[in-house]
Amino acid sequence: IEAMLHRGYVPNSLKSVYRLLQRYEKGLPIIDNAWGRTGCPPLLSDDEVDAIIERLKQGVGRIYCQADVEQILVNAVREKMAKQGRDPEGVTIRFSRTSVRNYCTMFKSKLSSVYWAE
Repeated sequence: IEAMLHRGYVPNSLKSVYRLLQRYEKGLPIIDNAWGRTGCPPLLSDDEVDAIIERLKQGVGRIYCQADVEQILVNAVREKMAKQGRDPEGVTIRFSRTSVRNYCTMFKSKLSSVYWAE
């Protein structure tokens, strides 16, 4: 692994690679995208986030808390796994509090306050 890092095959830190290997060992989804210099790619692309926003706008539901956002993200990742031909059943998908908070902020910036019940 250190040789791969040294030669530039993986443009990240050793810690990032080990985190990825731990996710693989736990059976968690591995998003197969190119890595940038800042680490692991985002869980959802901008287009996927925009699609979620559009679905929320078409529905009549509201977001009450961060747990709602986390469930939206879990469903989106499961959907993404199914599109990639992987079976999302039985896979535990968890997000860090920071990731959920970041996606909450992103959703709030793209949705009006009508969709938020805080």
